[in-house]
Amino acid sequence: MLAKCCISIVSFLLAIGSFAGESVDLHSEGVKAFKAKKYDEALQSFEKDLKHNPNNVAAYFNLGLSYNAQKEYGKAIWAFEKVLKITPNNSEAIENIEHNYLELDNGQEWRSQLSHFERALYGMKSNNWAYISLFVSFLVALLFFFFLKAKDLSKKRIFLVSAIFSLSIMLFAIYVASSAYDYENNHNFALVTKTTIPTLQDNDAVTLDKDQVLLKAGTRIKKIENHKDSMIKIETSSGQTYLVNKEDVDFI
Repeated sequence: MLAKCCISIVSFLLAIGSFAGESVDLHSEGVKAFKAKKYDEALQSFEKDLKHNPNNVAAYFNLGLSYNAQKEYGKAIWAFEKVLKITPNNSEAIENIEHNYLELDNGQEWRSQLSHFERALYGMKSNNWAYISLFVSFLVALLFFFFLKAKDLSKKRIFLVSAIFSLSIMLFAIYVASSAYDYENNHNFALVTKTTIPTLQDNDAVTLDKDQVLLKAGTRIKKIENHKDSMIKIETSSGQTYLVNKEDVDFI
């Protein structure tokens, strides 16, 4: 029985090692292809890499560079937006997004979803903020314990003030952890990566071509709800609502 368990553990570790090794190889192949200006091959390698490791920031970043090299600016913006989703305070990704909007030159411009302060906070990840709040909660309990045990009035004041201050830090950490978690797991935002995509008015089954609104590449949208067939109801940054085919947008 013990031998079987050991064999299973070894097999599992070997599978992890093989998986990690394959991801590294794919990324290296992509970088090599990019340097050789074989952008199609580079894209394929980075996309395969992301199937193995969907949170690989470097793969998304290099994917964006590859799309930019092929003048697919909408897809490049999407790739760099994915970088920001994982690392919100990545200044290089922001610079590349702004550059690709300039390259699009279709009247669209990038507006940050987060403030600089939020980027700095969310960059620490929700689980780290949760650990901080847990640690500080123990500190608060300890300080209140010392407060109750202290005989000297001046020491009691010090412990009480310290406990209240630590409590405020704990509450702040819990709030940030919750907000960062919501940001990390909100997948309702998408980007138009094609040159233009057709829309339907929310109450129309069919829209005449002359009345049809076309959303341009780089348009950031928010999914409100799923609609019938492959359609989804979306809202633009200007507050307009439309129906679009979900295959026409790329979710961030």
